Amino acid sequence: MKKMRSNVFNVASSRQAGLMSNLRKEKIESKIESLESKHSKPQAVIKDLVAAFLIPNIQKNKLQKKSK
Repeated sequence: MKKMRSNVFNVASSRQAGLMSNLRKEKIESKIESLESKHSKPQAVIKDLVAAFLIPNIQKNKLQKKSK
């Protein structure tokens, strides 16, 4: 009887862990998809490129002109 109860608990906890894992996976995947779709839009890509490359370059050029 003890062994049978232990087996039932093991099966139930395994199922619960599997369900929780699937739930987390679904939530994470949906968030990743929304972030990817948000950042794959051309406007977002251009904005990121400008912020990462063009603006620092302009600031560097201004500093160089001031120092001359």
